[in-house]
Amino acid sequence: MRLSATSPVPAVIRVCEMGTVILDRDWLAEALRRAAGFAGLEEEWWPAEHIARSVTTFLEARGSEAPLGMERFCETVRSVLEGLGYGEVANQFLRDGLELRVSLMDFLPATGVCFEMHFFAVSAERLRKVLAAGVVKRLVLEDLRECVKAMTGHRHWGPRCAELMAEVVDHLRAVVGATASDVVFAIL
Repeated sequence: MRLSATSPVPAVIRVCEMGTVILDRDWLAEALRRAAGFAGLEEEWWPAEHIARSVTTFLEARGSEAPLGMERFCETVRSVLEGLGYGEVANQFLRDGLELRVSLMDFLPATGVCFEMHFFAVSAERLRKVLAAGVVKRLVLEDLRECVKAMTGHRHWGPRCAELMAEVVDHLRAVVGATASDVVFAIL
C-alpha cells in the first residue's frame, strides 16, 4: 500500500490520524494469497483475485465518504472471507502485518526553499505517526536518489549528493529505529 498525503476518491484506508493509503487491488490479492498460504491452502489460491476485486469495488462505491479505518478495513475483509466459508484464511489475513511504501519525495515541500530542513522535520513527524499506529510491519522508503537530487538542486549526482544521502539514510534509520524497532524497512 502507498501512503498518500491527501484522501483521493478511490478506496482509501486511514492508517493513523495523519495518513491514508490508497487500496491497491493487486496488493490485496497478494495479501489474501499470503493468508491462504498461512492457512495451509495452495500458494496460488484462485479466489484471491475475485475477493480483492469485490472488496475494492465495494469500497470504491463508497465514493467520497470518510476513509475507512485500518481496523474496519481488516474486519470487512475478514467478514467477506468468513461469509464465503474461508474462516481459516480470515484468521490469517495480515498476520504478518502491513507493508507500506512511501516515496521520500512526499516529504519535500511543493515549492520554495529550505528543502533539507523541511524534509528532516516532516519525514520524522510523519514516520513517527505512521509507525506509532502499530499497523505497519514492513516499510519501504522509495526514491532516495531522486529526493536527494531535488534537495540539493543538482541534476547530476555529485559529492554533495552523496554526503546528503548519507545524512538522510542515518536520519531515517534513527527515526524508524527509535519509533518501531520491530519494523523491517528498506530505503530504495
